[in-house]
Amino acid sequence: MRRFLLPALPLLALLLLGACQNATPMERGDHQFRLGNFAASLEAYEEAYEGALNSSAEADQAEARINRARHFLMESYAVDLLHYGRPLEALAVLQEIAPNAPYDRDAELVRLQDRAARLHANLLNEAGYQAVEESEPELAAQLFLESLAWNPGLVSAQERLAKTEDHLATKARLGEEFYFEGMDHLRQDHSIRARTSFMHASTLLGEDGLAQSRFEGLTEDLAEESYAAANLYLEAELLGQAWVAIQDAAHLRPDHPATMELLDNIVARVKREALMTAAEVSVRGGNTETTDEVLKDILALGLEAQDPRVTDLSERNQDSKNRTRYNRARAYELDRQLVSAAALYQSILDDEAGFGWEDVEIRLNAIQSRIQLAAAAYEQAIAAQEAGDQETYRRALSETVQASVDYADALQRLRELHLEQAVLEDNS
Repeated sequence: MRRFLLPALPLLALLLLGACQNATPMERGDHQFRLGNFAASLEAYEEAYEGALNSSAEADQAEARINRARHFLMESYAVDLLHYGRPLEALAVLQEIAPNAPYDRDAELVRLQDRAARLHANLLNEAGYQAVEESEPELAAQLFLESLAWNPGLVSAQERLAKTEDHLATKARLGEEFYFEGMDHLRQDHSIRARTSFMHASTLLGEDGLAQSRFEGLTEDLAEESYAAANLYLEAELLGQAWVAIQDAAHLRPDHPATMELLDNIVARVKREALMTAAEVSVRGGNTETTDEVLKDILALGLEAQDPRVTDLSERNQDSKNRTRYNRARAYELDRQLVSAAALYQSILDDEAGFGWEDVEIRLNAIQSRIQLAAAAYEQAIAAQEAGDQETYRRALSETVQASVDYADALQRLRELHLEQAVLEDNS
């Protein structure tokens, strides 16, 4: 029978495991420190310090171990920050622990600080290159200079700074040329050309210089001139020139309230002119309904004064409507469709609001008397039908149709009588 069952572990591992289980806190701390587990070693040293309060020698020894473990823990944290690409944070940690660092760590701290400085310089150098790619040479030059402040020997930053400075010098030279060119244009009273030159100069030299102030001043002057010209053209009814002038003013100062208000007014006037032309074509073509819609669009523009042409077009369109209805009514009248004719004559009078139109009132009065005769005859016919008097029914319907063909259903009733008579004759 087997008396001992041991796990399949190497003998050395078993010995170490037993040793650790029986080790003092100080020994465990030393073991963890050698393994680089500084947090675990610090915990063990603090335990040893608490257990050695009655022995000053052991307490001093534990305290020294605690201080060293703390330093290595913070130093290790700084190294991790460098690995994560956070050199400034690593420098802050290194600067904090440097005053109380163990004497044998001075050289390592210097090495780590130098490493952090070089890493930060590299990051600034790459940020400067990105600024160059994004067409921000001023920012790029600043970043390259900062990079060299951290690492004066960084060759790529030196080369990039030289190229950037050369680019900025060229840019400044071109800006100055544009500026002096603008001044020459001003002396020759070429304000528009001068403004363009100052605009290019301010783009190259920056928005804080004299070129920008001259550009803004000329922009304001030219905008005011265009605005005043637009008003003058508008007063002279030169709508095309006013449109061009106000467009220039709006381009120069798009946020100016008075300019935008005048622009809206001129745009409305331009639209009105286009609609007026469309309405004129519609009136001449006799398209009265289309003309009505166009006139509504004109009035919807809400211009400050009624254009007399609108009134003229409206009256001509109304006359065209009346003429069409009048001709149709005359045709109905000649065909003895007096009810239809009377309705059209009445619609003309309704639209004219009682002012009359040609001989419509006279004709309507004449028609009304004949319609009354038709109404009386129709009433007699209905009464005769109800009384069973077929002969009177027929005669009264004939009188109704003779007075007005389209009165009620008299013509239909008379047709039905003729059909009934034809059937009776065929049967006989």
